[in-house]
Formats: sequence, C-alpha cells, structure tokens
Amino acid sequence: MALGEGERVFLELVNNIDDKNKLAEVKWIVFKRNGKIINTGVQELIKDLDSLPYPARQLVPYQKYSSLMAKRSPITTTFTSRGCPYKCLFCDRPHLGKVFRERSAVNVVDEMQQCYDMGIKEFLVYDDTFTVNRQRVFDVCDEIIKRKLDIGLDIRARVDTVDKDMLKKLRQANCERIHYGVEAGANHILKVLSKGITIEAVKDVFKMTKDIGIATLAYFMIGSPTETAGDIKQTVKLAKSLKPDYVHITIFTPFPATDAYRMGLEQGIIKRDYWLEFAKNPQPDFNPPYWNENFTREQLQELLIKAYKEFYTRPSYIFKSLISLKSVAELKRKAKAGLKVFGMSGKKL
Repeated sequence: MALGEGERVFLELVNNIDDKNKLAEVKWIVFKRNGKIINTGVQELIKDLDSLPYPARQLVPYQKYSSLMAKRSPITTTFTSRGCPYKCLFCDRPHLGKVFRERSAVNVVDEMQQCYDMGIKEFLVYDDTFTVNRQRVFDVCDEIIKRKLDIGLDIRARVDTVDKDMLKKLRQANCERIHYGVEAGANHILKVLSKGITIEAVKDVFKMTKDIGIATLAYFMIGSPTETAGDIKQTVKLAKSLKPDYVHITIFTPFPATDAYRMGLEQGIIKRDYWLEFAKNPQPDFNPPYWNENFTREQLQELLIKAYKEFYTRPSYIFKSLISLKSVAELKRKAKAGLKVFGMSGKKL
C-alpha cells in the first residue's frame, strides 16, 4: 500500500516491487513480509509541484466529460495547489498537510493551454481553497487573460479569502462559478466546526459574488456536533436566503484521522473504532458512521432529503433555472437531475 502523495511513492514502488531488499527502502509504503506488517515511514511532501507532469488526459475519453453546472463541454478537473492552512473539525485530507503548496501561475495556465488545444473548454479547479494566496489568484487570471483563452473556470474558495477586487479579476478571467463552504446556518455551529467564518460574512460575500456576475454553489452539512433540529432549519433557511445557483448538502461524517473522529471516540458519540475495524476487515456493505448525537441515521437521511427538496423544488428556483437555460443539452441534463430530486423520498442514501 502506498501512503500520502502517490506520484513519487508509486513510481519507486513499481521500480522496486520485485526486489525485497530495495522495497524496504521505499518510504511511505506498507506491506506484509512473512506475516509481519512493514511500515517504511514517511517521506517529505512534494514542495515543487511544478516538477510534476500534467495528467495524461489523452489516455482517457476526455471528450465525454461534462457537468450539470458547466455551460461548456468537455470539462476537466485540475489541482493547482495542495494543503490547506485552515483547521476545520471535519477536514478529511490530513495526508496533504497544513502547509499550502502551490503551482506557479505559468505552470497552471500552461496546463490549461494544453487542454484548450485538445478541445477542453471548462475547468473545475478542485483545490481545497484556490484563493489562499491572493497574488497568485491575480497572476493566474492575468495569464489567462493575456493568452485570450476562451474557457470557463469553476473554483472552490472560503468567504474570508475573497474580496471585491479579486472577484472582479476572476470574472475577467471567465470564472463562472465559485463553490463556498458555508456548512451551517448558525454561528455557534460554525464555532463547533472550527470553521473560522460568520453567517454575516457569508451573506456579504454571496451578495458580492452575485453582483459581480459569478454564479455560486454553497456547501452545507447537517447533523454536526451539538446540532439540533432547530439549527438544521436555520441552515435550510440560510441556504434559501443566500440564493445560490446550487447547493450541495451532506450529512456530517467523521472520517478517520480527523479531529471530528477523535472527538467522537473520546466523547463516546462514536461507540467503537469503525474505521479501524473496516481497515482490518473491509466489507462491501460498510456504511460510514454519522454523528449520532441527536439524530438516528434514518432521521438524518430523511432530513437530508427534506432539505434538498425545500431548496430545489421552490417555484422561484425552478423558474430562475428555466430562464437561464442556454441549450437543449443543458435542459436535458438539468431535467434529469431534477427528476432525481423529486424521486428521493423513501430511498436509502
């Protein structure tokens, strides 16, 4: 098993897999030898991300990739940075570190140029937070503008990392939507989650983003630690009042090696170490545990369905979506997604 960042580890593993002596020298792998588990230890995270080659997209059917939200196709994903300096309770990427590491603006746009020359028209920048380094955001945008790349961008950001000037520059570079992690509709739940933002700041940034002409997607969770039914109602109320173009709502799930999971075990909310048991004996019907402090699993699933329906089946939202359609293909994609929302009742998640 290769751990951590895979590019160099996996290459060393492949090159040495037939030599038992050299295999033990490859850092960041775990394997069995004579019934004994061998952990070779960690190696340093990759600092120079520009040294990594671009994905070999020509080896996959990239022409077929599209997105419900995107105006263009085909679409591709790209990562321009690694590591997140923030301390959210639920963060499930500890293996990437808390030090923000970034690719240079030229390196990022060179990849976009290569994709554009292949016919790819839209990019989902899947960094945890693309906007950590303000100057780099401007540099990437300026490089796109200089090259006159007719592409669409879709990024993920925190509300406390953007400002009006940055949003204007992103819009100039054809950033068409921003995903913001809101997570909850009450400030006291945001504090529990160590989110480091306020509802007031969320409202200001969503309005600013909309006024500048960039669409938004809001991430929310339900069933967070200490959260009550009243708090969840506040979350749904906030989701509707922000008027994002899309919402993505999930059930709070403590993943292994997260502060949330450790806290759950310490407080007895999580009764046993499910993830360790799964690692030792994986089962196909395994369901990750939720935070069952105030709700059962079934109650949380029903609340999730209700929240999605409350947001997406509003007449005002449906009307807005219909008048914004640009093509028959977009209509078909959204109609298909809409039918799924209407058909969610009674289904297990």
